[in-house]
Amino acid sequence: MFEVLARALAYSGVLSLVCMGFTLIHVVEGVPNLSQGAFMALGVYVTYTVGVIWGESPYLGLPVAAVLGALVGVLCFYAVIRPLSGRVDDVYMTLATLGLQIIIVSLVYVYAYWIREEYHLYPSGFLLSRHGLDCGGYPLVTMVSTVLCLSTAFCLHRAFSNRWGIALRATAESRGLAEVSGVDTNRLRASTWLVSCGLSCLAGSVYALLFPGTPYIGGTIMSTVMGACILGGLCSVFWTLIGGFLMGFSMTLLPGALLSAFGEYTVSYYHLLPLLTIVCVFLLEPRGLQGVYERVAFPGTQSSRSELEK
Repeated sequence: MFEVLARALAYSGVLSLVCMGFTLIHVVEGVPNLSQGAFMALGVYVTYTVGVIWGESPYLGLPVAAVLGALVGVLCFYAVIRPLSGRVDDVYMTLATLGLQIIIVSLVYVYAYWIREEYHLYPSGFLLSRHGLDCGGYPLVTMVSTVLCLSTAFCLHRAFSNRWGIALRATAESRGLAEVSGVDTNRLRASTWLVSCGLSCLAGSVYALLFPGTPYIGGTIMSTVMGACILGGLCSVFWTLIGGFLMGFSMTLLPGALLSAFGEYTVSYYHLLPLLTIVCVFLLEPRGLQGVYERVAFPGTQSSRSELEK
């Protein structure tokens, strides 16, 4: 039971990292970044490269993945997002992020094929959990995932109260007024993509130490990411963190519960949980847990302020 809870905690930390990055871009750009999961796949293969091809500890791949994801995120912004800003509506911008995911995942596939041809390895479905280390009897990956998640949330909370956070709130509220006030919105948006994509790539690097790594992991995890973000509240990094932990624990513990209660034939249905969560949240409270909290804490008001807007 302890191993299951440790894995659930580690997976929740990974999921929350991706969710915070997803929410950050959604707040600033006003559209969902469907390429968020592709950066996870990038991080998975950074860890594979460091741990298997280079023969080093896969934990050394964490900072490499964060830096690489940040650089690729900035490149995507200046190559695709910035040129389209003001020229297309939100629907086409969302499709542009989907195109970014297809391109990045395709490049990851090419890299995996090159590894197979060059090193005669099979870089799909690999397990790096055997490289896991223990610290005081506890899995190190669980501690790393939890510490990274909570420290990131703390740093973002602190950042929202300084000049960068003030400019971020102004840009999210009205990009035109922010530019009139002297805010370099393009540089600010680029920094948002840098942080967001770096977090997702870092999450993918940790993910490779927990579960089998595949090039298509980015596409399969996006429904879980969106379910967690919508459950917490798409306009709040803090509530997204809570949604990520709730969804992570549910996705880890639900298969065992289904197996013991209804048999092995129902285990595969746990993948429906994020989709059912999205439907239920939109029907009951479209702003998720954040909206529930505001309705309870501030009865009689219809405040839609988010954590970023306070």
